[in-house]
Amino acid sequence: MRSDADGNDLTYNVLFSTDGVNWTQLGVSLTESQLTVSAADLPGTTTARVRVEVSDGAHISTDESDGLFEIAGKSPRVEIIQAETDTTSLEGIPISLAGSAWDLEDGQLGAEALTWTSSIDGVLGKGETLEVVLVPGDHIITLTVEDSGSNTTSDSKLVSTLVCHALLRGHSGNGGDPLNSPEFSQGCPHGFYLAGEIIELTGAPSPGWFTAGWLQTNDDSSIESTNTLTMPAEDHAVAVIYDSDGYKVFLPMIIK
Repeated sequence: MRSDADGNDLTYNVLFSTDGVNWTQLGVSLTESQLTVSAADLPGTTTARVRVEVSDGAHISTDESDGLFEIAGKSPRVEIIQAETDTTSLEGIPISLAGSAWDLEDGQLGAEALTWTSSIDGVLGKGETLEVVLVPGDHIITLTVEDSGSNTTSDSKLVSTLVCHALLRGHSGNGGDPLNSPEFSQGCPHGFYLAGEIIELTGAPSPGWFTAGWLQTNDDSSIESTNTLTMPAEDHAVAVIYDSDGYKVFLPMIIK
């Protein structure tokens, strides 16, 4: 710690200004005569100046930098708050987007400075919040912000819009509808599947009845109690046929 001619300890306040009117503290009650500050943390300006206040506890002396100097402008900071990374939504269901942006020179940036885009749908709109319906696919959602100095920054998240198809199950004869496993595709409602999902079907005949056939499965000729279906890209219906004596076969009506 440094001291003055009277032996009093000295402390230092360091202030920064972009215009000579408004001052920001960089250091308060410092005991060392040097302070290192990163220019990356200072707002851009062509009229920067520094002021130092020195105190011995009883008196204060002030000095400012001899001339003005320049600090390079900074790009704004932006963050997508919603949706989360790897978010999934269903076709036709609105998804909420939210973001915020701040700039060293401009402070909090308003809605007109924030632009949302999709890698598939293009420009979605402006604002801190937005509600959109995305077409099916894997979207890179980007929030781009521009400050008053035309500096831009962006943040991106992956959002996938799923197309889920209904699986209808039926049977003829005595027994129950075939059981389906899994019961739904990940991200889809119960009983709905993504195209290409492999679904295992298991018949449930009543006592004295057996599986005599299948309809609209991967193997309709099978008389095994289990079968599979590769879900097509549309709503689909399957059925299991039960028989009790091997001769009578009841064909169910399937409505698509």
